[in-house]
Amino acid sequence: EKGGKYPGYGPLCKKLTEWRAEKDWLRTGNAQAQQQALVDLDHAYQRFFKKLGKFPAKKSRKKSSPSMRFPQGSAITLSKLSKKDSSLNLPKLGQVRFRQSTPVEGHIRSVTLKRDRVFNWHVVVITDRVKAYPAVPGSAGKSVGIDMGVARTATLSDGTRFDVLVPTKKDEAHLARLQRRVSRRQIGSKRRDRARLAVAKFHLNHHNRRKDTLHKQSTR
Repeated sequence: EKGGKYPGYGPLCKKLTEWRAEKDWLRTGNAQAQQQALVDLDHAYQRFFKKLGKFPAKKSRKKSSPSMRFPQGSAITLSKLSKKDSSLNLPKLGQVRFRQSTPVEGHIRSVTLKRDRVFNWHVVVITDRVKAYPAVPGSAGKSVGIDMGVARTATLSDGTRFDVLVPTKKDEAHLARLQRRVSRRQIGSKRRDRARLAVAKFHLNHHNRRKDTLHKQSTR
């Protein structure tokens, strides 16, 4: 309530039990996933009280990216369907099929479902295995200095240069056309939503290209 004291995680969990008994739509969801939302809320308030962050804001249905976390890893099973496709058996949801890009090693601790800005869903699996990355051959006992710049992403003291991926003139012209299309659409219409989604897909594609380039340069 306004002006009252923040109850904390424990009392909120008791309230959640009462709400699940009253609301049918709450009972259809996973209780542990709903408790994880209360854990995140409690962490946000604790950071605010310690002056480490801002006051927790309400999530917007249109602007926020929905996600849900299943912490009971022992109740989650992973099945391999094909060379690229796999399936997770999640509580209350059942079998969730996804395209597996990275092998899952060790025991599953938790699974998080996340949706990005272009309405693609992603699966994040956390395991108890710590992967040790081998050292680069010939790098033992060597060190270099890194100069982060604007024109170039980074320049090493040995003369090695890393260039960042920048949009081409063709990309900039394409983005300008998509943004003009958004400005011509009526606010609140479905056509404007589709035009905004096209702009979001363009930015996500460029973000993924930059991320792939940086990953290849930093691991070669």
